[in-house]
Amino acid sequence: MKKSIRMKEPTFKSVHRLLKGKGFLETFLNDDKVIWLEKIVIHPSHRGIGSEVLATLIQEADELGWSIQLCADPTDKPGDPNVYDLSRWYAGFDFKIVDLTEDGLMFFREARAAIGVKKILSEKEKHVFVDIKDFSDWFTKLEAGKNIDIPNKKSFFY
Repeated sequence: MKKSIRMKEPTFKSVHRLLKGKGFLETFLNDDKVIWLEKIVIHPSHRGIGSEVLATLIQEADELGWSIQLCADPTDKPGDPNVYDLSRWYAGFDFKIVDLTEDGLMFFREARAAIGVKKILSEKEKHVFVDIKDFSDWFTKLEAGKNIDIPNKKSFFY
């Protein structure tokens, strides 16, 4: 009799320990080993731990071979980042733009060999983000209702 092998799924225990009483994380998993990061919410009194939370989530995903997808879609509340700042923050963690929607930029980060949270945080500033002129052009076209051409665009969710 064949035994079915269940794929190990991320539990994010380390992330939840970091966030305990400080915020919450909302994710969804799909069969293609992709984590949809719906939101990371940090209570205002604990702002500043977001980078460590995201690096810890990335570390666990990398250890298990799971990729991460998300949409940079800020809440538009006072003090929250705008789409550009939030997008630059995700790009600093080596997320790549894969689509532009009316909600914001879609990002994808391919799973890779785990390197540790401290190394992820130390390499954050090394990643280059899309040219600000191109970024502005995309949003100008989006607001005008024009089609947006993104090089190497992939669709991961339908």
